[in-house]
Amino acid sequence: MRIFRGLLCAALMALTVMATVAAEPASAADTGTEEMAFVAKLNELRTAQGLAPLATNGALFDMARSWTGQMEAAKGISHNPSLAALGPAGWRRLGENVGMGYDVQGLHDAFVASPLHYRNMVDPAFDSVGVGVAHAADGQIFVTVNFMTTGAPEAAQATPSRARSAKAASARARRVCTRSSRGRLVCRAR
Repeated sequence: MRIFRGLLCAALMALTVMATVAAEPASAADTGTEEMAFVAKLNELRTAQGLAPLATNGALFDMARSWTGQMEAAKGISHNPSLAALGPAGWRRLGENVGMGYDVQGLHDAFVASPLHYRNMVDPAFDSVGVGVAHAADGQIFVTVNFMTTGAPEAAQATPSRARSAKAASARARRVCTRSSRGRLVCRAR
């Protein structure tokens, strides 16, 4: 009987260890699945509005994942103050949506309901996207969606007063950064 109990205990411990090891990759797989679900919902919205879908960009995904990890560690959301400095080579415009909630659909719906976030989602100038998702211990999802415009510089440049007001508003609204034809960096809230 002692041998049976010992074997049973060892088997249960082995199952527990196997379940723990198996849970880690599943969590990472779920995060990747959720990131692509955000992209799919975003592109469904864009095509329904007659806009081109956004291409995925690995550098934007890396940037979004890094910032999302920082937000999750801080247990709160904020915009990336280094968005422009971290942007991939060749960017002309960058935008960012950040949020936290309990499921992809709920977060997507909240972005659509917010005029500032929605504007990023349906901005025809954006051509690329990257998404980062992280899970908090309580089950909340943190998400960063980075948008990018590549290609030729924009003709219009922001005026200095507009750039100053954008800087003041960046703490409460989502940011868009543009590189002018002269290479000058202009970040503004929209």
